[in-house]
Amino acid sequence: MRKTCPNRRSYRALPAASAARASSSAVAAPALLRGEDVMEVFGVPPGPEVGRLLALAREAQALGLVSTREEALAHLRRGTDPGT
Repeated sequence: MRKTCPNRRSYRALPAASAARASSSAVAAPALLRGEDVMEVFGVPPGPEVGRLLALAREAQALGLVSTREEALAHLRRGTDPGT
């Protein structure tokens, strides 16, 4: 019968765990928009829509598509226009 290492799973998970630690230790840039900004500019009440818009702005920031508050708002406007 073949012997296996009792911690075999942890050895397999080591590269993934190391990658997760490395990415979480990177300092994230501060958010360009706040919920108050989104509610004021887009006229939406507090709720899931605010979170959805903030997530879209954060994603665009992470991808390097926007780097200022004004760019983030313009990006959201393009994405929320009924004609697009």
